[in-house]
Amino acid sequence: MTAAELHTPWDDLRAQLSRIRENLDAKQSNSVALAERLQQRALAFRAPVAVPTSPGRETAVVTFTTGGEHFGIAARFVLQILPLDHYSPVPGAPSFIRGVVQYRGAILSVLDLHRLLNLPEQGLADLHQVLIVQAGGRQIAIAAGDVEDLRMIADDQIQSAPTMTDEFPSHWVLGICDTDRVLLRLDEILQDERLTAWRSASAGAR
Repeated sequence: MTAAELHTPWDDLRAQLSRIRENLDAKQSNSVALAERLQQRALAFRAPVAVPTSPGRETAVVTFTTGGEHFGIAARFVLQILPLDHYSPVPGAPSFIRGVVQYRGAILSVLDLHRLLNLPEQGLADLHQVLIVQAGGRQIAIAAGDVEDLRMIADDQIQSAPTMTDEFPSHWVLGICDTDRVLLRLDEILQDERLTAWRSASAGAR
């Protein structure tokens, strides 16, 4: 089998992550404090990921942080990972919509998951990247503080989700891994009535 035949969309996602990290390093190199943070982040990236020894199905997951919380979504939903250089705020938009960005000729809403899930605030958001995602025929850009990795997670590493709040319903959650990382069901989240109402309102305003 040739190298071209072995190439997968996940290779493209890993390459995008690498380019984004290089750009962030260049932009932040003049700040000692930020440089220290990046050094710690680089050490974390080099830490080996445990590979399960028992056979079973695995899911490719893109892991990221936002608002101090750790999340993951199935890589099959992720079209691209981009730096969040700028976005356009939208007057009158709900708090969970940061604004809009352009992506391949389309205008996509920038979703702040932390606000949509009504999680407690943990300081100012430090948003550097967006995940362009698609599920159920819907596209949106998810704001992230840091897109951490693309990794394989075995089914036996995923724990059942605990009872959630009304704002964070259990059917949005696939499960928990790494003790505190919430694996999200993106297809369920994008059907939320608040996002549906926003899509209808924003489409009517264009």
